[in-house]
Amino acid sequence: MLEKFLETFYQTISFGHHETFKRNAFQALFMENALLIEKRGNIIITKSVQEHIKEFEEARIKRPDLFSMGFHEKQICYKTLSTDSFFLVESHYKKQYTKNGHVYHEDGINLFTLIATDHSYKICSVAW
Repeated sequence: MLEKFLETFYQTISFGHHETFKRNAFQALFMENALLIEKRGNIIITKSVQEHIKEFEEARIKRPDLFSMGFHEKQICYKTLSTDSFFLVESHYKKQYTKNGHVYHEDGINLFTLIATDHSYKICSVAW
């Protein structure tokens, strides 16, 4: 069940050039008060899911060159620690995007804190 949830996460944030970002599906993966933590250089930024969605959608408008091939992340592997209904997940992924007409491939790690629900999981926090 965890593997399917992670697969759904990466399918939700990935999209082709003419596709739209799956805002509602993305938001549904998170708890209402989830925290997103992003490291940009030496700066740590914390934001809500809604703030991240807005930032992402604004980037698509202001920087269409970054999305000329869409946006793609695919999980390579993951490790977990769990107790009861809480899961810590270290998810390694490959990312592909364009910038100024060049295709970039990067590796990254998402660090998730998940809580198990009756039928799936919800993201409490994610850091990257």
